[in-house]
Amino acid sequence: MNRLMMAVSVIAAVTVGLATASLIENDDAVVIADKAAMAAFDKGDEATLARYLDRNFSWIDTDGNLFTKEDVLAGGLRPLVGEGTGVDIIEHSYGGQVAWLQAHSKKNYVVRFWERRPAGWKLVHTTEIASPSEERVQVPFKYAIPCINPCTELPMRLFHQSEEVLQSQQLRLYGASCDPIGPAKWR
Repeated sequence: MNRLMMAVSVIAAVTVGLATASLIENDDAVVIADKAAMAAFDKGDEATLARYLDRNFSWIDTDGNLFTKEDVLAGGLRPLVGEGTGVDIIEHSYGGQVAWLQAHSKKNYVVRFWERRPAGWKLVHTTEIASPSEERVQVPFKYAIPCINPCTELPMRLFHQSEEVLQSQQLRLYGASCDPIGPAKWR
């Protein structure tokens, strides 16, 4: 048990050490790239954005919509939290190649993932979360919530007779247990 704890401690220390060392090493370049990209969003500068956004860039907004680099360049989208006063940014860097910036302003949060490429730092992904302005209260249910086991009932609309046959065979094979199929059940 002591060896296990020692191994876990060593791995944790090495991981934290690598993250901290790369944070110091990559701090300026990532922050400069992030500030330039956020300024380009504010100005609507598509040429600069195209230079900083990775070819596989993805953006998930507060409504869960997924946007690509092409969507961002064509749609003139702006980040929920950009750069400037009232914006706190926490940096996390790993191995000198990957960094993510956690930005928040009041109840709005954004995470931006950056990756070092041969052409410089590229923004790979961003996710936005907006907390509701009002405090939410959990309301208990005043009715029973049925628990439907998906292994005994498939809530789907069947269109063909072949689908009905397939569903009945699956239910017969799986039963109500949801156990994975094993060689013993193949016979």
